[in-house]
Amino acid sequence: MKKVLLLDDDKDLRALLRTSLAARGLEVVEAARVRDAERLLQQGPVDVAVIDGLLPDGPGLEFVERLRGHDGKVRVVFLSAYYRDAHTFMRLTQMLDVSLVLYKPVEPESFAEKVAELAGAPAGAGGGDLAQELAELHRQFAEQLPAKIKVVEEEVAAARTDSQRLPRARDLAHALRGSAGSYGFSAISESMGVVEYLLADASAQRDPWRPYFWEEINAALRESRKASARAVEQLRQGDPR
Repeated sequence: MKKVLLLDDDKDLRALLRTSLAARGLEVVEAARVRDAERLLQQGPVDVAVIDGLLPDGPGLEFVERLRGHDGKVRVVFLSAYYRDAHTFMRLTQMLDVSLVLYKPVEPESFAEKVAELAGAPAGAGGGDLAQELAELHRQFAEQLPAKIKVVEEEVAAARTDSQRLPRARDLAHALRGSAGSYGFSAISESMGVVEYLLADASAQRDPWRPYFWEEINAALRESRKASARAVEQLRQGDPR
């Protein structure tokens, strides 16, 4: 059985991708941090390594560089919402021989198909009721959305009086943007993208507090709450989408 390393600190996204990869007959080992991924690689090689661009203990790009120093054969998929510039893309694909660069959010079944092809998994491998499993994951994620949005709101409120909290608030918005989009909640993903962009812009400037800055962020958060309420209501009415 072909083996895939899935390195991403978003457990919700990992669950979605793991389920889709397993349905393709792939063995999946998971890590949320670089140090955990390195430990897994010491236990044996993998056929494909899926690496997030932003991890709690270091950039995914640096991990790809270290991985290439030890294993020039493993296929690498770089998965991120950042690093969209042409220079980084050329560095990944030409200097580091990354096989595939994808940007969050991703469509899980299409993602799994591409990874299976890179791994050389037999066509038609796997089994089980993937649609049912994905529907259950979707339901669980929808139920958790109000709490996830509240966590972002609380961190944003803290960052309003403590600029040191800006990066944490941005990272939370970034994570929810990627997972919500991959689970099909595009309105929430777009709103969280606005929050992420504004907070990233603020983090990069000495005096970012232009007029209506916080009002713009709060408006995006309100849109997320509304979309979340609609998703929960649809769930209660028996509509999985």
